[in-house]
Amino acid sequence: MGFVKDDFKKQIWPAFQGKESLFKADVLAVLYETKKEALDAIIPPGLKLRGKPLVEIALNDFKYTNFDVAYKEAALVIAVTDEKFGIDGKLVIAMTLNTDQGSFLGREANGYPKKVGHVGSAYDGKVFTSYCARHGVCYASYSCDTMEKPNDSEYEVLNAEFNKPLPFKSGYLAAFNYIWPVGLRSRIKPLLQPMWMKMELTESIKIGKADVHLNWSKHDPWASLPVVKVLGGNVATGNITLINAEDNYYTEIDSEAYLPYSFFGWDEQHSK
Repeated sequence: MGFVKDDFKKQIWPAFQGKESLFKADVLAVLYETKKEALDAIIPPGLKLRGKPLVEIALNDFKYTNFDVAYKEAALVIAVTDEKFGIDGKLVIAMTLNTDQGSFLGREANGYPKKVGHVGSAYDGKVFTSYCARHGVCYASYSCDTMEKPNDSEYEVLNAEFNKPLPFKSGYLAAFNYIWPVGLRSRIKPLLQPMWMKMELTESIKIGKADVHLNWSKHDPWASLPVVKVLGGNVATGNITLINAEDNYYTEIDSEAYLPYSFFGWDEQHSK
């Protein structure tokens, strides 16, 4: 062990090996309506908004991964369509993780806007509660009570449309991100990358009444997608697979057009 490693078989990171990432998880997903103008303000080039102005706020409690790290991950997600290929999917706006092992690959290598912070959750088989916080601010807390009915009668229909599966890859949906390493910004253009994701349930999915509370944080502005109406939530337990899309689905994006949107994974500068 040391700075130089020549036994590549011991490097278990799926991204290094070119393999799929595997997770066993309990997943809380809450769907809420926001303001359309709030979504219009953050949609990067190469994608367009899809459907109603909805946001999914989620908590992934990864009990096992095939890269030897068990961790928790909060995520803020919107529904989009790839303008070039017409692929419907989801765009991850922000993530907070409770480990740097799950996050250091995100900003540079795979594009998801991951930050390390405080992420907590509790699930007793009926009620799933969660929160995420950084810099002393709890900017999101949310829950789902599966003993109650969803908040809105349209929840199941809207949730199914939000999590629309791919027509050409059974059981998978598209989770988009952008790759543009900071150190290479003057040398390469950003790439819009779809990743294929599926979840095989090991227990029946549970739906229920949900609750979302957002607080303003300049470093983690999740509250810029305000809650207009909570629609409902679900809790799923199972095995998640995440794989890179084939090369022909990548899209090169104009650097100047994407530049204002390239800071999703970064904090505001601290005043001197």
